[in-house]
Amino acid sequence: NRSRGPAVWGWRAQIDRSLFKKHMQNKVLNNTPNLTVKCCSAEDLIINKSGDRLECQGIITSDGQRISSRTVVLATGTFLRGQINIGLECYPAGRIGDEPAIGLAKTLESAGFKMGRLKT
Repeated sequence: NRSRGPAVWGWRAQIDRSLFKKHMQNKVLNNTPNLTVKCCSAEDLIINKSGDRLECQGIITSDGQRISSRTVVLATGTFLRGQINIGLECYPAGRIGDEPAIGLAKTLESAGFKMGRLKT
């Protein structure tokens, strides 16, 4: 990449994405002690309010299952109240075939988090 500027001169690696995914799931994630992996969408948070303090105690999945936890890590990506804008048309959507996280966005708003949108 010498025809470009110094910002893009970093080292590159060719990676087989499906092989990397299999390795990480089978060898690393599934063998990590005290870690349970569940593939689903978090639709809502289980929030306990004591006084003026909110405490997240788990999630509710899109199929209604309640999963309790002392710790919840949200990695919302681009699906949090995701939408597609084409010209004057606008509709809720995630990546191709995936739904946006509308319920989770509403829960975060009601908990006092400010929501915004980065236009790309």
